Formats: sequence, structure tokens, C-alpha cells
Amino acid sequence: TTSTGSTNLTIPRITKAASLNYQSAKLPWRSVNGATGYKVYRSTSPNGPFRRITTTKQTTFVDSKRTTGATYYYRIRAYKKSGMKTIYSAYSQTKKVTVRLSTPKIKSIQSLSSGKLRLTWKKISGANGYVIYRSSSKNGTYKKLKTIRSASVCRLTTQAPRKGKRYYYK
Repeated sequence: TTSTGSTNLTIPRITKAASLNYQSAKLPWRSVNGATGYKVYRSTSPNGPFRRITTTKQTTFVDSKRTTGATYYYRIRAYKKSGMKTIYSAYSQTKKVTVRLSTPKIKSIQSLSSGKLRLTWKKISGANGYVIYRSSSKNGTYKKLKTIRSASVCRLTTQAPRKGKRYYYK
């Protein structure tokens, strides 16, 4: 028997739903006192329909094998087994997550003896390539310096800009 009427279970609160990587969303929530577990629901529309995707006793769920660039909507509810009955909380607020590539970070910029610079960065899982930008001021306009059409190439050697002037890369 299932009961969805008035309960003494608090509504779960999703704390920081976010893209984990190019194919996963991470959903952490606060534990609900007295809950046996949680049911996680997903939709591709903010108004549903929502389908249950997992039941867990944990307070974090990673929804993997999602589509890069797609937006998903999640909600959670707590449940408690009470004898032969299952009592549910109301649904949590709906949280939106757009699954994205991780942001690359430049690991190093080396000045080479040939008057060139070498930029290196960590490979980003799921990337097909990288676009490198340069600006003469940190918050200025960045201009495209180079497009690298390979995910495995994580370095760029380029002519050093004007001597004595500071430049910024992203």
C-alpha cells in the first residue's frame, strides 16, 4: 500500500545541481530526518512529464550518459517505510542542469629561447578541440589566436607578443 497524503517527512532540498562533465549531471541534496531513501525524477521540460530514474539511500546522485548541451530538469522526494505502507514527502523544487564540457584551465605558459611562448592545458574529456584567445588586458576584448581541431593536442607554441607588454590567455 502506498500513501501520499500528509506526512511528517520534510521536502528534500537540492543544494547545488550542476553539470559534472560533458555527459553527467550531479545532484546533491540535504538529508531528510526519518527518510528511508529518496526517489529522483528527471524531465526534459520544466513542467514534465517527470520519470523516476533512480531510488537511493544516498544524498547525491550522478545522472550519467546525458547529452552534451542538453538541459534536464530534476526533482526529488523522500520516502519512509512504515509497516506495510510507504509514505512520501512532497516533491522538491525543480532544478535545471545543462550538461556542459568542463572549462579548460591553462597549466603553464613558458617563454622559449626562440622568442616563442608555449601554452599547455589539461585535456578536457569529451572535447573535439580547443580555441585559444589572447588579450592585452585581463578584462579586455579577447581575440581568437588559434583553433586546434584535436582533443589530444593540449599545447600551443606561438610567437611571443611585444616584449615588455603583458598579455592574457584563455
